[in-house]
Amino acid sequence: MSKFQAISSLFILVFIIIFVTYKISAYSSNHSTNHSTSNHYIQVHLLGVNDFHGQLNKYQMVSGTMAGGAEYLAAHLKKYKQENPNTLLVHAGDMVGGSPPISSQFKDEPTIEFLNLLHFDVGTPGNHELDQGVNEMKRLIYGGFNKKTGYFQGANTSYSSANIIDGKSGTPLLPPYVIKQIDRINIGLSGW
Repeated sequence: MSKFQAISSLFILVFIIIFVTYKISAYSSNHSTNHSTSNHYIQVHLLGVNDFHGQLNKYQMVSGTMAGGAEYLAAHLKKYKQENPNTLLVHAGDMVGGSPPISSQFKDEPTIEFLNLLHFDVGTPGNHELDQGVNEMKRLIYGGFNKKTGYFQGANTSYSSANIIDGKSGTPLLPPYVIKQIDRINIGLSGW
């Protein structure tokens, strides 16, 4: 992921957090509740991951602590999700592509299977999801047949991208946004 993409993703994430916080507080203050106060705030956590690149079994020491690998990522996400039931797990792309043999030799299906176990709420493709072309990206997302690996069920994550456009039709290849609901409040998430 380029520096521009990383900064753009961060800007969009900050915008979403500000927008969600504003809309939640506006929604709550405009509806009657059984609470003694008219303002009811909901704290929403967005846990984001990007640039995983199929690193299912790659590790390194960071500040004296082992990091990397599927089990470390899963443990950290589980810990942080348990801190707030109003958590959305999102990924900003490059979850596959440039992957080590444990994933790349199987057309990155092992990484998608791992991501399915984590139950991401929404994801967006990065440039590396397109390394093998649009059809392969769509196969990993929606499922389909590959002559080397057979049939694959695809991702159970909702994917969104407002800027990957079909050159022939001029329409987005993926939904431009996904709406998730927390405490009966709709939260829109858009991938870029």
